[in-house]
Amino acid sequence: MKLIDADKLLEWLRDFEQHPDHAETTGIIIGVIDRGHFDPPAPEPQKLAAGDVVRHSSRPELGTGKVLKIAKSGIRAYVDFDAFKDWDKSLHWAPYPAYYELRFLIKEEGDA
Repeated sequence: MKLIDADKLLEWLRDFEQHPDHAETTGIIIGVIDRGHFDPPAPEPQKLAAGDVVRHSSRPELGTGKVLKIAKSGIRAYVDFDAFKDWDKSLHWAPYPAYYELRFLIKEEGDA
């Protein structure tokens, strides 16, 4: 698969579109590109399973966590993070294991 810079291509096409003989066809091509027809395929979601050790991509304060189960939908995992282990349970609110979207979880290498 070849990837190209769509913005550069669109810039070139918009210049090319100024020629009266090419305006209609070029306009159609620009529309197709703008609608994402040629965008690369979305990456496959990572495969996680119960027992995997993960980190949250945007919440480093959570540390590592253990996947307890994967939701039936397949898009979230129920994770118990290490940051919750020493949480003061006497507080009015305490974080407990919760569901996190798989797209935000990074599997730790060498753990399973």
